[in-house]
Amino acid sequence: MQMNCSITHTLNQRATNEELEKLASLMEKNFFRPNQQPVIAAFISRNAIKNFLDGCE
Repeated sequence: MQMNCSITHTLNQRATNEELEKLASLMEKNFFRPNQQPVIAAFISRNAIKNFLDGCE
């Protein structure tokens, strides 16, 4: 349960592109449980888009 709370807290934070790349790398290595992977993938996608748009301003 603590792991899930920690992940939820982390998902509410901003992430740098380097951090997103590390998360993607961990997903490729099956670091996260299958039920966590869609949430992590959505977080990576959402924040990558935010970072891209922030860079265009």
